Amino acid sequence: MGSTNVRTQKRQRTWLTPGIAGTARGRSIEAPVPSLSPREREVLALIALGMTDRQIADELIVSRVTISTHVAHILDKLGVPNRTAAVAVTAGIASYSGTAD
Repeated sequence: MGSTNVRTQKRQRTWLTPGIAGTARGRSIEAPVPSLSPREREVLALIALGMTDRQIADELIVSRVTISTHVAHILDKLGVPNRTAAVAVTAGIASYSGTAD
């Protein structure tokens, strides 16, 4: 099995490639998302770990509504319809040309 195979992270039970997992663990997603704020990048990295809005809110010590707002801004800025597409697009493993509706 090569290094690009999908692996599981036991703690979060999330399926991620090693590159995505490494990015998420470091809580930073740099390119190609220059329009995202540092906090939005941090939220996106936690989404990549499979965390819910409530889990992210607890981790960052903010309200769930604040996280929901960040997620809505992330989806809008990236032009994607959902959290999975946001992670896939920023990880460079997919492209999306539809609308975020």
